[in-house]
Amino acid sequence: MYNCSYSYKFILCNNRGYFLIPLIIIFIFCACQSNYIYNEVPKSCNLYKDIGTLNVYNSDNKIYLSEKKFVYEIAYYNKNNTLCDIVLDYSNCKVNECLGSCYTTKTDTIINNRSNYVINNIILEVYAHANNNYNLVNDEQTIITYQYKNKNDKLNRISEQTGVKENLDYVYLHQPRDNIFGITEYSSPPYVLYPLFINKKYELNGSIYKEWAERLNFKNPRGTSIYTEYNVVNQYYKKVKGFNTLEIYEIEATSNSEYGTSNAKFLFNKKYGFIELDYLNIDSSRVLLKLIKVI
Repeated sequence: MYNCSYSYKFILCNNRGYFLIPLIIIFIFCACQSNYIYNEVPKSCNLYKDIGTLNVYNSDNKIYLSEKKFVYEIAYYNKNNTLCDIVLDYSNCKVNECLGSCYTTKTDTIINNRSNYVINNIILEVYAHANNNYNLVNDEQTIITYQYKNKNDKLNRISEQTGVKENLDYVYLHQPRDNIFGITEYSSPPYVLYPLFINKKYELNGSIYKEWAERLNFKNPRGTSIYTEYNVVNQYYKKVKGFNTLEIYEIEATSNSEYGTSNAKFLFNKKYGFIELDYLNIDSSRVLLKLIKVI
């Protein structure tokens, strides 16, 4: 059993921690279910720059190496199992000095071509430096960011900064949890405990702070403990889109908290990490991420 230093306590987003906030006013919402809409303004553009001293906790990484980028296809299904578009809304954007660090195109005051703003990919980028983010570094984490991209490759939006822990004993990755993906905070974190073999079972205890329930507009928001069980159910070789044949470990996970039960399935490869993350969340929504390339 692992204590909270490996679990949910290092993902708090508030003024005491590393606030995972966009660089300009932005809304992200599901086109057919817009329950999770955030309006957050940055405190500092430096949050999103790979700067500072070199992060010593990157040195033993085998998968999440400095300056690597992991590109995922994403899909979001609402509680009715309807596939929804995830859309960037620029209607409230304001040009500022930080604009160039997160966009590769000019912003529009209105959405003229909706297809240009549907997000198709999330990019996990591994930072080489500590980024002056001492909360993450003090917890021995490698700093990562998640970025949104559309099918025309015109958007490059850093959504959040968080971390991954990787060493000889385990890999613990923070999944995207900003905006519409916030509900996955109450689901299983991508976590493997070495060595991996079929029928191996392991567990994780953690805590989720009240702030997450408030952000997600839960009734009677409160903090909660969360308990996750993992089971390595299969091991096989598979041709994966964008890659050659890979050795895959299939891991099922179930998380329980006061707010309900969620289930997840992870496909893991020892070279490329988490190939697939498939979440069935406590609100019956589904979030699916598939790795398509590593740059």
